[in-house]
Amino acid sequence: MKINQLAQYLEWIMKFAYLNILWLGFTLLGVGLFGFFPATMASFILLKRFVVEGETEWTAQDFFSCYKKIFFRSNKLGCICWLIIVILGINFHIVLTSEEPLFIGLRIPILLAIIGTLSMLVYVFPISVYWGRSTYQTFFSAGCFALAFPVQTAKVLAFLILIACIGFLFPMFLLFFSGSVSMYLVLKNYVLLQKKIDKQSME
Repeated sequence: MKINQLAQYLEWIMKFAYLNILWLGFTLLGVGLFGFFPATMASFILLKRFVVEGETEWTAQDFFSCYKKIFFRSNKLGCICWLIIVILGINFHIVLTSEEPLFIGLRIPILLAIIGTLSMLVYVFPISVYWGRSTYQTFFSAGCFALAFPVQTAKVLAFLILIACIGFLFPMFLLFFSGSVSMYLVLKNYVLLQKKIDKQSME
């Protein structure tokens, strides 16, 4: 029994490593930035099939099929996310480096805005993959989730920071597991919260 369990664990380690390599490879295929978002959404789609539908196999052909299908939609979502992050980052840099009393007073509000925005962005791709909603509905739903489940969202952000730190310390982990494991945790968290909402709505 233990040998079978060990073999199963090793199999899933290999699958997550394979998915991570596909994610990195197709990110580079799209010339970095424009490949990152389709590769990320394609990874979420395959992980959704595993988490929600119970599918246990994913291939490069499946990945490429998803990648092509959602290339423009994912880049649209991704560019909006980047634009939001850049605007907040510039504002935070300005108030952080300025000695004007007004800007000093804005440091905490902008920092809170950044945390809130990152909390919202955690749910953008899972919601888009799960429901296929419009851009506005996706961001609106993501904001609602971040507000409704602050503790769970904070835990996910903490795990993502931990994974980033591990990847920084161990580059091989970054190469084989950082993306796939991060996306799995984000999607799994969203699916559990969505099931909780569905259960409450049925009561």
